[in-house]
Amino acid sequence: MTLFATFLILLYCLGHSYWNFLVKKSDNPQIMLVLIAIGSWVIFSPLAIVYILMNSISLESWLFILINSVLQIFYYAFLGKAYKLADLSIVYPLARGSAVFFIPFWGMIFLSESVTFTAIIGISMIFIGLVFISLIPVINKNITINKNLLIGIFLSILVGLNISIYTIVDKKAVSSVHPFIYPILITIGGSLGAILFTGSKNKIEDLKFQFKNNYLTVIGGSVIMYIAYSVMLYALSISKMSYAATARELTIMFGIIWSYFFLKEKLTITRFLAILIIFFGAIIISISK
Repeated sequence: MTLFATFLILLYCLGHSYWNFLVKKSDNPQIMLVLIAIGSWVIFSPLAIVYILMNSISLESWLFILINSVLQIFYYAFLGKAYKLADLSIVYPLARGSAVFFIPFWGMIFLSESVTFTAIIGISMIFIGLVFISLIPVINKNITINKNLLIGIFLSILVGLNISIYTIVDKKAVSSVHPFIYPILITIGGSLGAILFTGSKNKIEDLKFQFKNNYLTVIGGSVIMYIAYSVMLYALSISKMSYAATARELTIMFGIIWSYFFLKEKLTITRFLAILIIFFGAIIISISK
């Protein structure tokens, strides 16, 4: 990847991990996630309106937008529920990192991308780091194993699979729809549909209550979510999907930092070493051709 694309990926990692931190620290992660997602398109909708009026979007592109909107519904639903059941330091790296296993294969199968031996080493390092961060502590029983934890882990892997699939759609779509407009269009349907899966009996009232008490957090998280996704899509549009989409899992490092310093979750030596493995794996991918 180019140095500029790598810089954009780092911006994405910082922003994406931060809004996930805001969701996890909320007293109702599922509602907070939906609010931030809704805000991310409401705030920037004027940009999309102007773009649509001035540019023609093909039927194929609208199909991509529809497909990804549906995928976003399940992304928000699974992720919000996972955060309710397990720690950020488990859910975040597992959700983001499990996509690493799928993305290179999708790139070769659907986009005819080639992956160099150097990049394979970097991808493998990130995947190994993922296992050490999320699963080894559970296997060693450093973390109490219960039904909620197991469901949280399962949902996190489903999120990773979802990410790997919608990344293919993203790569296809941003070739014809501007990377700073596309997130607005897909998040409309995704966020509104995710309301149905918040697990709340009084969904609208809970949304109102959460926004009233945390509106600054919601607005800040919404802006960060939009900017982070947009810069990542731009990096995706100028790089191989297998490289950019895998290197962005460097965001796992930032997620662990938020969870340790601000949520007071445990950071074991195993997880620290895993962070280093992921970091150097991402560097290897970034310099691969």
